[in-house]
Amino acid sequence: MPTTRMSLADWRTTALCLAAVCAGASTGLGALFGAAMFAPVIYALARLRAHAPNATSTATLVAATCGPQAGGFTKALQVTGYALVAVESAQSLASLMTEQDQRFDEWPWSLSAAAVVVVAALVASVLPDGAFIALAALLALAGVATYLYFGTAVAVHVLSETGTAPLANDPTPNPPGEPDGLGVYAELAQLGLAMVAFEVATTRLHRVRSLGRSMGLAMAVVVVAAAVVWYATGRGGNGAFGGYYLAEEASALFGPSAGSWLHVATVAIVAAGLLAVLRGAFDVLDRGRWFAIVAALAAVATVAAGMLSASTAPVGEFVLIALYIVILVASCRIPGGDFVTWWLRALTPIALLAVVVIPAVTALKLMALLPVAIATWLVVIAAIVGLVGTPSHPG
Repeated sequence: MPTTRMSLADWRTTALCLAAVCAGASTGLGALFGAAMFAPVIYALARLRAHAPNATSTATLVAATCGPQAGGFTKALQVTGYALVAVESAQSLASLMTEQDQRFDEWPWSLSAAAVVVVAALVASVLPDGAFIALAALLALAGVATYLYFGTAVAVHVLSETGTAPLANDPTPNPPGEPDGLGVYAELAQLGLAMVAFEVATTRLHRVRSLGRSMGLAMAVVVVAAAVVWYATGRGGNGAFGGYYLAEEASALFGPSAGSWLHVATVAIVAAGLLAVLRGAFDVLDRGRWFAIVAALAAVATVAAGMLSASTAPVGEFVLIALYIVILVASCRIPGGDFVTWWLRALTPIALLAVVVIPAVTALKLMALLPVAIATWLVVIAAIVGLVGTPSHPG
């Protein structure tokens, strides 16, 4: 009789998934939106794993139903998406660790971000599996627990006899306005992108049994923390979907040290996500000499983006959304699909594309379309790599 108990490898995979998505704890309602949006992808991956139990990666899962060239396309998308998300995380980490008046000063900031990428790449490639997972999990759990603690404290204050958050009636903060219609969807979609890269579990398929359970459990932990943060800030009177003012509200209750602790927690969750996606990229490429090439390209991209006063956000997330659409298509090609599968095929790709397109359209700025254009260009290149670089028949 098969066991339902999770093995040590399953728990390690859950920890890696948690590290990849733990930044969602700071996004409030956006994390719930992202989890709901990406839940069909987890379902699709679980179906693919059941269909191809001997698959060793996302690429081989897709190749099992769509052929080896689709698998090559998947591999190119996954590595590209992870590398770009790593660059974005390095930029954020460099900003968090840089003095306010020096942020986005091209040379210091871009070089700091490049150094972060290189150091993180070395850690992700050198540490053995157990030590690496322990480090990533420690960073993720510490960050999520800190957000949950202060979110709970502020929420308790909201529910107390005062009934409002400390800053609810303070005109000093400038909330991001009250969006409506498509504006609500656009803001939630942007916040929900923090939940991408949950599929990093598929880079450990040769070790994990409970693929869907590992991804679902990691996302559930983050969603619980994010829901508390949203209630503490949004329901506290600031009208925000994300946890924009948690640091200010916690500081008003507990003093400036609370804001410092939340700043450290933010550094921890960004660092955990950076390590997770780099490890995932290296595992997709089977380590070897490729890790140095990926790290070097990520460092160059980081410096170039900094010198151009630009950011890769959210190009990497858009590339990974293309990956999710490929996964959904592959899952729907498994024989014996039911009504649920039909709806996944019909609606989920449209919803995922809306996550990309609607925020860009509602921004009413031409530059908002630039990340979409760059991501589209990269997806086309990945498709060419998949078609040209992979034989149509294995062996």
